[in-house]
Amino acid sequence: GVSLVPYYEQAELIKQATWTVKKALLQGAVLVIIVLFCFLGNFRSAFIVSLALPLCALISIIFMRLMGISANLMSLGGIAIGIGMLGDGAIVMVENIYRHLNANVDNTLRKKSDIIFESAKEVSRPIIFSIIIIITVFLPIFSLEGVEGKMFSPMAFTLCFALFGSLIVAVVAAPALCTYLLKAGRYKEFIVVTKLKEIYRPWLVWAISNRKKVLWGVLIAFVCSISLVPLLGTEFIPTLEEG
Repeated sequence: GVSLVPYYEQAELIKQATWTVKKALLQGAVLVIIVLFCFLGNFRSAFIVSLALPLCALISIIFMRLMGISANLMSLGGIAIGIGMLGDGAIVMVENIYRHLNANVDNTLRKKSDIIFESAKEVSRPIIFSIIIIITVFLPIFSLEGVEGKMFSPMAFTLCFALFGSLIVAVVAAPALCTYLLKAGRYKEFIVVTKLKEIYRPWLVWAISNRKKVLWGVLIAFVCSISLVPLLGTEFIPTLEEG
């Protein structure tokens, strides 16, 4: 008789590849959460910002379902690429609310909800503009056609979905969570942030005092980086080790 023995099967390769992306996504999320807890220096604030990551991923997955985009290497890679950007808006929002709550700890006449509302309104516009600008950068990818469009459009879609989710979380969900979780108290800056400020402040003063030198340095670095572009190798996709 004749027996069919699989010689080459892509199913296992696809499973390993998607698992690699999922693992990178989980590792990135864990690292982001650890950094948040270290630098915000407040458990409640860090917890609120940490919630932005799964909420943004959930919103992105909902839109993927509505758009008929499968969970492939490129679509999951889009979320993995943006994992560090998804909490930016929430960080700005929560930190500003936390700072205002601590600044008004002795003022018992102002309601907590009023302070949070004013703090949120203060930074809402910069947050909205910054996220919209990032989304706009990826819009040209949607115009790609052929093989390039098939490869990169899922990544651009999922990344934009996740960033849109981060906008909703930062402007709507974060202030609402702050009303329940944050409390007014004496602000104590985390020691890591204090040390970094001590290092950064002299450099900032020097840069402001030597604006021309800084601008010339940036211009020279830009020209040098452009001159290195012709030396880079080019290929359609990197070599894939398929075993």
